[in-house]
Amino acid sequence: MVPPSSSSPGVRVVVGHADQVDLRQQRIHYIDRHGSPGDLSYDRLLLAPDSVTRLLNITGLAEHTIGLKAATEALYLQDLVLQRLKEANLRYDPVRRRAMLTFTVVGAGYAGVELTAQMARLTAHLLPLYPKLPSHDIHWLLVDVADAVMPELGRRLGESALTLLRRRNATSGWASVSPRSPTPRSPWPTGPRWTAAS
Repeated sequence: MVPPSSSSPGVRVVVGHADQVDLRQQRIHYIDRHGSPGDLSYDRLLLAPDSVTRLLNITGLAEHTIGLKAATEALYLQDLVLQRLKEANLRYDPVRRRAMLTFTVVGAGYAGVELTAQMARLTAHLLPLYPKLPSHDIHWLLVDVADAVMPELGRRLGESALTLLRRRNATSGWASVSPRSPTPRSPWPTGPRWTAAS
């Protein structure tokens, strides 16, 4: 992510929670991250709220997965993956190391496929920084209840996406989604949720 202040000269970034918009006066009332109220005037208003991850009625889903609808969730996921690489680089037990580096993404729609492909690419590019980690220890698994990747795009484009995932050494599987996956934390792209072994 690119911080808006570095890509938009002359822009002042205010972090807060907007709780009231006055369209006639063109003013926004907000509460900043320290709990103090404030007002801003505007010329044009663009609202871009985060979405909310749908949690299906699957036991353990909320406790054992991470959503992927907001930028903060994506940053948390990235940090967690980087932390796992660092920790696994110090492990001598190959079974424990492989468990730490197995990531399961639940949901083979747009978000799940993109997450799996990009994170598999990221971990592959970071591998030279961790000389004790064999590449075959890192495993990205994409699972869904459907029997295809991105079925809404049609068979040909879904197969193309699956080919890309395979080139990046990601595995896909079609089964009923169970909270008892081999990894205790998983991305959930419904939007995805994802798990990473602990």
